[in-house]
Amino acid sequence: MPLTVNYLPAVKQKESVRFIGIGIDKFSESKYNLQYSVKDIRDLSKKLKEKYKGNIIIDTLFNENVTINTVKALKQKLLQTTENDKVIVAYSGHGMLSKEYDYYLSTYAVNFEMPEQNGLPYDELENLLDSIPARKKLMLIDACHSGEVDKEDLVTLASTSDSLIKGFKPVAYKKDERHLGLKNSFELMQSLFVNVGKSTGATLKISELKNIVGKRVEELTKGLQKPTSRNETIAADWNLW
Repeated sequence: MPLTVNYLPAVKQKESVRFIGIGIDKFSESKYNLQYSVKDIRDLSKKLKEKYKGNIIIDTLFNENVTINTVKALKQKLLQTTENDKVIVAYSGHGMLSKEYDYYLSTYAVNFEMPEQNGLPYDELENLLDSIPARKKLMLIDACHSGEVDKEDLVTLASTSDSLIKGFKPVAYKKDERHLGLKNSFELMQSLFVNVGKSTGATLKISELKNIVGKRVEELTKGLQKPTSRNETIAADWNLW
């Protein structure tokens, strides 16, 4: 049975927020350019600044500044947090699967046909939250196939005749957006994206946030897009807003 200990210090501890925003909608291969990724991160930064005012530190990376090295360098800033701080990492861009079924996020110079070339491995993004002092951590990813992929399950799913996932093709990048099969991808991610890896304490759900976002995205896209989230640790639930 878990043991819960509530500590109430005589003097309230200082708590600040660290926001890391990564948005990319311009690429060296311009045919893959997006329209709103940078705007989304800027808007989120603005709202968080309005909410937390002088009690938030914001670091952002956009477009050509999004490289594997610049993202990894953010870890040093997060290591300066305290146990009482809140950390929010948000990424908006492309998500891709390599031929080996590894999950990559786009950088400015990523090779879309072979994302392992200059692509940001998902583990590197998650690593930002691993072993840092802050205990309240949230990671938001706005990209295709957002989640951890189990290679064996993916191979099985790709060969199945099940109508839910029939037509799903685990390729590096789907060039024909009309055949993305968003509902199929949703079923895939729901079955594979179920818990927090590496025991980082990170969560993709803060109870009400998950419910509100899930409902509104479905309404706005008429059911074509459905956000997925990891199962949260109830004891780690915290107030974002």
